Amino acid sequence: MDDGAGIDFLARRLVSLRAVSWDGPLPAPGDYLRTGRGTTAYHIVSVHPNLRPDPRSRARFRCWKVPAAQVPEDARVHAWWWSSRG
Repeated sequence: MDDGAGIDFLARRLVSLRAVSWDGPLPAPGDYLRTGRGTTAYHIVSVHPNLRPDPRSRARFRCWKVPAAQVPEDARVHAWWWSSRG
């Protein structure tokens, strides 16, 4: 299945990301998260906000990992940073 932008989503596996913070309002399905270096992006398929306070995570996102160069220019993109481990 091609999304029209040349991204074959069926050839990829869904990933699950947890986030403590992001830029702007809560990201929505169809939006993208872009890593700090700008080389990788994640196309959001579903958003699951935490119902209870959790200092480790405010929301969980199910996403397709895509090259940042394939993100459409008119897409809504949120900056996103990996959490430090440890």
